[in-house]
Amino acid sequence: MKANKPEGLREQKKRLTRQHISNEATQLFIRYGFDNVTISDIAQAANVSKMTVSNYFVRKEELLFDRMGEITELLEESLKNRNERSPLAKLKGLTAELLEQKHKVFMINQNVVKFWQVVADSTTLSTFGIMQFDIICKQLGKMLASDAGQPETDPTAHLLATIIMNTWRVAYTEALFRQKMNIEQTDIEFLFDITARGFCAAEAAAKGTQYL
Repeated sequence: MKANKPEGLREQKKRLTRQHISNEATQLFIRYGFDNVTISDIAQAANVSKMTVSNYFVRKEELLFDRMGEITELLEESLKNRNERSPLAKLKGLTAELLEQKHKVFMINQNVVKFWQVVADSTTLSTFGIMQFDIICKQLGKMLASDAGQPETDPTAHLLATIIMNTWRVAYTEALFRQKMNIEQTDIEFLFDITARGFCAAEAAAKGTQYL
C-alpha cells in the first residue's frame, strides 16, 4: 500500500489525544460494562474535560468503535490505486496484504476478545456495530461502482461489497472464536483459506461484468 503522507504536529496531537481518550474509555468499558460508564468517568480517566470527549466523539458508542474510518480509508486507497487490475483483484490483493502484515484490522488476541465481549454484553453497542457494518458495506458498494465507471446505485457493486465485507466478518469472527476457545489453529493460513473462498464467491457473482 502507498505510504501515508507525513502528518503535522497539530494533526498528530489530535490523533494521539483521540486515541488516548478511546483507550481509557475501552478499559473502563471492559472493567465495568459499557452501560455503567459515563462520559464524566471517561473524562476523568483520560484527564480531559467532558467537552473534549464530546468534541472528539459525538456518540458514546464511537469511543469503542473508533476505527471504522480506518477500514473505509483502506478500502478507498486500495481502489484508487492506479493500475490495470480489476476492482475485485484490487480488494483481493488488499485482503492478502492485510493478512500478511498482520494488520490491526485482522488482529486477534485476548484483549480483542475482551473488546468484543463488551459489545456482546450491550444491546446498544451490538446495534451500533451492525449499523456501522452496514454503512461500510454501502460505502464500499459506491466505491466499487465508481471504480468500474458505473452508477453508485449499481446492484452488482453492492452485491459484491456485501460478499466481500461478510467474507472479512466471517473470517474475523471465526478467528476470534478460536482465540476465545484457545484453539491452536488461528494462524494466517486459516484466514487465507476463508477469505479465498469468499472471493471465489465474489468472482462468480461478478462474472461477465466490469468488476472482474
